[in-house]
Amino acid sequence: IGAMNANTIRVYTLLPPQFYSALVYYNEKNPDAKLWLYQEIWPEEHPAENNYLSADYNTAYQAEIKMGIDAIHGRANIAKRTGRAYGYYTADVSPYIVGYLVGREMEPEEVINTNAKNPGFVFNGSYLYTEVNASPTEAWLAMCCDYVLQYQEDTYAWQHPVGIVSWPTLDPNEHDSEWNESGDKSKQYNDKVAVDINHILTKEKLQAGFFGAYHI
Repeated sequence: IGAMNANTIRVYTLLPPQFYSALVYYNEKNPDAKLWLYQEIWPEEHPAENNYLSADYNTAYQAEIKMGIDAIHGRANIAKRTGRAYGYYTADVSPYIVGYLVGREMEPEEVINTNAKNPGFVFNGSYLYTEVNASPTEAWLAMCCDYVLQYQEDTYAWQHPVGIVSWPTLDPNEHDSEWNESGDKSKQYNDKVAVDINHILTKEKLQAGFFGAYHI
């Protein structure tokens, strides 16, 4: 990666401990050409009733956030689990983190159902809040980002930038690639609903920054 003159890696989920040990080793050997890391914290797919705000879904995701941040700081011992990385994390890669990514590429039916099942849900946290016209899905994303910031600052006295993950076609723009002859948005796929990062606002306590990452 370094040889092709890239300087940053994005990973979608927590990787095995060997990856982070290798990153520290590489950066110590290449102090003038370090590789930086965007660490995504992946929530499970298929939430119950396609509802991001279900209690069990958020309890599980908050546990994943804690494990992920602890692992990045080299302070995690994760028991064996199916379909997820685990092991003893001792390599501290927090100096190489340029941002945490929250969420995943959201499916339109999940966004639609979350919005329908949680009318009026807004979020007002320590670092982020949502406008009154924000959707419940946007408020959920703000809540999860706020949780990342709060946990890291409470535990490690550090803030890293935090961002949300989405598809380009879930943004507020119209996309010709999803055009249909009737002009009926309900017959489209991702473009039939929007997640607007501009509805998530920052507070003064957030010093590190907030951003969006779009999977292209």
